[in-house]
Amino acid sequence: MGSAGAHRIRWKGTVTGPFEPSRIQDMLRAGEISLVHAVESDGRWITVREFMKPRRATLDDGRAEQRAHARPASPEPEDRAEEARVRTDDSIERAVREGYLWCGSTFLLPPAFGLLVWMLVQAVPGMQPISRYVLLSFCAIAGCLIPVAMVRRVGQLLDQEGLGDLRQAQARLSVMLAGLGLAFWLVMFWFLKGGV
Repeated sequence: MGSAGAHRIRWKGTVTGPFEPSRIQDMLRAGEISLVHAVESDGRWITVREFMKPRRATLDDGRAEQRAHARPASPEPEDRAEEARVRTDDSIERAVREGYLWCGSTFLLPPAFGLLVWMLVQAVPGMQPISRYVLLSFCAIAGCLIPVAMVRRVGQLLDQEGLGDLRQAQARLSVMLAGLGLAFWLVMFWFLKGGV
């Protein structure tokens, strides 16, 4: 590292820097990096969000002291902007988590929908095995395509926040997992359909 106060940034395996904390803040404001990039701090990698928390607290303390001396009246526009930014940061973080949860659900939804078919088979005992398989196949298709659609919906928010590369990564992951999940559950349902 160049100087004691400089930090490196990592994104998708590429490490750049070192950068001073003020430069990292400028890069974040300019949209060159996002809150999910990794920053090396004290020998470990943390997100930019975690890296910026102590700096925000220091800035907030300084602003609070200035306001205490200035005037004690209504909330400042800076405060409202800061609150809005924190809410936006939280919504971005939630959207990223939600996208990855939907990616993982491609393996969970088909058997959950398959339980509905099992309940139908219990209610209609004379159902042919091939009819069971057709119904189970529709369950597998629906269970794998719903997460792909939901990841696309979540991706719109990420795109608006300048995280298009993360949106693309989630979209690719969801399509890949949906394809694998569909193949896996079609084979499993073939064996589970019962009868010949």
